[in-house]
Amino acid sequence: MIDFFNHYIHPTSPARAKLSVHMIAQSTPKPAASDEKKPSPAEQKAGLIAMLSEFLTSLSISTDRDQLTKRFEPVDLTGREIIPAIISAITTYMKEDAKVPDEQTAAIMQQGQQVMGAVLPQLGIEIPVDDEDLPPAPKVKKTVFIEDVWAYKAGLGLSKGPIPVRPLSEFEDKDVVVDGDGNGKAESKL
Repeated sequence: MIDFFNHYIHPTSPARAKLSVHMIAQSTPKPAASDEKKPSPAEQKAGLIAMLSEFLTSLSISTDRDQLTKRFEPVDLTGREIIPAIISAITTYMKEDAKVPDEQTAAIMQQGQQVMGAVLPQLGIEIPVDDEDLPPAPKVKKTVFIEDVWAYKAGLGLSKGPIPVRPLSEFEDKDVVVDGDGNGKAESKL
């Protein structure tokens, strides 16, 4: 996150670009206190299993915590592929251990994926962000500091005036015949 800021946002960065962020939070994770230590991976996994057990029970699915814990043994909560590993473990548990039909499993997994982004940070599980998918910053020549707004606006070029969407010649009446006294008479082509 700091590298991203230093590369794209910091005012002295040569690759600096303007940034506008509009976020609507579904839920806010609990703020981490500076003196509070981060939970261990075992504590995180136990908290995740407890939340999943409550979630499945609320959907009227019988939950066996021992079996659920067994399915989560190979899941690494510190790796890069956290969410796919969690989804795989839950799906396997629901299909093989809880014997939930495939259609219901798919609906529950879709619902669970929507809340996962808010639940994992509350448990202290960090979701890794893939920085390789970010587009490169546009080339910026220099930063412009506006000290006098009136002078800045006066130095801007004028925008192009309005133009019709369709040419006006399409609306001309070409069937009008002008007689000798200047009166126009419309001729019908019937």
